[in-house]
Amino acid sequence: ALTAHAMPGDKERFLTAGMDDHLTKPIMPEALFNSLARLVVPRLGIGDGGDEMAQDGAADDPPIYLPDNLDGFDIKSCLDLVNNNKRMYVDLLRHFKEGYLDSADKIESALKNNDTKSALSLAHALRGAAGNLSAHRIYSLSGGLEEVLTSAGDSGAWLKELRAALDQANMSLAFLDDQSKRTRDGE
Repeated sequence: ALTAHAMPGDKERFLTAGMDDHLTKPIMPEALFNSLARLVVPRLGIGDGGDEMAQDGAADDPPIYLPDNLDGFDIKSCLDLVNNNKRMYVDLLRHFKEGYLDSADKIESALKNNDTKSALSLAHALRGAAGNLSAHRIYSLSGGLEEVLTSAGDSGAWLKELRAALDQANMSLAFLDDQSKRTRDGE
């Protein structure tokens, strides 16, 4: 089972139900490969060709700018998760920027409309996306917000901290976009 269920006892429950293995998100490539190596029986003629996955795109793709450090993101950890594929990582960052940076506003709006279920769903989705990008502070804050919302606690302080972390991520990603444009333009 490949699942977000990572609570104590979940692995045993899934294995008892007949699953072959249990991996939680974010997916750690080494754990996935080890699991597949135990479970997949190689067949002659399959996978013996030269179909190597391009790590950073075709030769005519524009160059990728990726700094050593980017506030709010643990680049090294995430590159480990994506097998050091910098192009994939930058694409994931763009997807995060387009789809998640307004999450605090959306959660706040849902709460103002007494829609705790939607607020929980948004916080959970943000937590998953942040975990996949090794955005540890956003991951932690969105997880804390989930817990507070589940227990009907006061979410104000959590939401304020989450908004600040998302603002920091937005500034970092704007910097990355600017530097990427300069790299493409040969500056």
